[in-house]
Amino acid sequence: MKTQSNNLIQALTTTKPFPALETLPSEIRHMILLALPDPTALRALIHASPNYHATYLAKRKQIFTILTLRTLHHRKISLLHPLRFAEVLLPRQHLDPFSSSPTSTLWTALSSISIQISIAPRKPVELSIDECRALLHLVDVVAWWIEPTNGAVGCSQTMQ
Repeated sequence: MKTQSNNLIQALTTTKPFPALETLPSEIRHMILLALPDPTALRALIHASPNYHATYLAKRKQIFTILTLRTLHHRKISLLHPLRFAEVLLPRQHLDPFSSSPTSTLWTALSSISIQISIAPRKPVELSIDECRALLHLVDVVAWWIEPTNGAVGCSQTMQ
């Protein structure tokens, strides 16, 4: 009886729970990562699960770009036009010339979006992780563009 009890205790203490989400194929984990609402939720999930972290690393740029653009869309910031000129509003701490704010990376990201959209408008935009992080600092953007067909000037929105 004592050995059965010891075996039961040993089985209970050495068996690790195996949640259903952890056993999903990587393709479905990838779809779950793409469906997350923002980079904060992404960070929480990949820190909690080694399997989701591995899936994230395999498609890191794609996942982080989609979540960044989704976050900006929820802030009513649209960058999906070929830009000719952009006015940006950043938090006050990013206006300090001695701060380590990624403003040059921000301009690189805005240029990259514009170039990718003008070259292949139906293809998804893909940015570097640093470009995505820089874009997440945006408070607002007024994006100006010129329509290639008729030369009309467009503006995406006004500053908040």
